[in-house]
Amino acid sequence: MSIRLRWDENDSTILHQIFEEGWTLQAYYHSIEALEIMLMGRQQPVRLVMNLTGATTPPMRFTRGRTVDEAKATTNVERIVLINPGYFMPVVDCPVAVVTSMDEAFAILEDEQQKVPA
Repeated sequence: MSIRLRWDENDSTILHQIFEEGWTLQAYYHSIEALEIMLMGRQQPVRLVMNLTGATTPPMRFTRGRTVDEAKATTNVERIVLINPGYFMPVVDCPVAVVTSMDEAFAILEDEQQKVPA
């Protein structure tokens, strides 16, 4: 019943937020705080993969108050890819793509990485 955060094994600019079945609003707030700490002081923008394949239903009673926390925590995030989000959609200040698999998520991120000028 939690949300785990981990860096991608091959690329330290991709952060995975993995939602487990039964995640709670409190767990979500804790993950946003942890995300902010992990991004603190990073010079390079980060791409975030929010994987909801193991828990597609969000907890009840999401409120507008989360907008401030999410937007603040994602100031160094250049792209979010949501995998199988169900009805969940974060309120952030960066582009968001919605896909149905990890393969699709990495295809989007890889395509964008190749377009970045050297």
